[in-house]
Amino acid sequence: MHLLFGETFGASYPLNTISCSLSRADVSGTWFALCCPHGDLFRGLEAVLLVVEDDKDMRSLLCDELWGEGYQLREASNGEEGLAAVMRAAPDLIVTDLKMPAGGFDYVHRLRSCVPGCPIIVMTAFGDAQTKDEAMKNGATAYFDKPVRLSELKATVKQLLQHPGSRSEDGLLH
Repeated sequence: MHLLFGETFGASYPLNTISCSLSRADVSGTWFALCCPHGDLFRGLEAVLLVVEDDKDMRSLLCDELWGEGYQLREASNGEEGLAAVMRAAPDLIVTDLKMPAGGFDYVHRLRSCVPGCPIIVMTAFGDAQTKDEAMKNGATAYFDKPVRLSELKATVKQLLQHPGSRSEDGLLH
């Protein structure tokens, strides 16, 4: 879409139709949210998510699904790469595997120390009630057992981005 300075355009987002005018001719996602009087409705579309998963196919699936929701994505294939990515630039939310190279509870604790206000969603195929408790004690905001129900993961991501300090009635433990 090519728009000129001062032009107005309409956008649909879930059930809302919004009209926004541009204050710059060169529009990026960042400028769009700043210039749109209802920019808060587009907050999730700009959010940067870090997906840390050692299984390439699972990482690709997660990225495809989350990209389809409109998020910007960064990827890492192990805990070391994940921590390095966080140190370069803090994401708005982290989705991470637990059992992977350089992963584990200490890794989750280190993530939490690096980005105290960032929601961290932990997933594992090797979990039980004790694993869930330990992940939460070490800084996870939400926990999912694999296989992950993508609809629940996406709903949790959306909720945490809209209300970073919130927890659902079930404490976001899945």
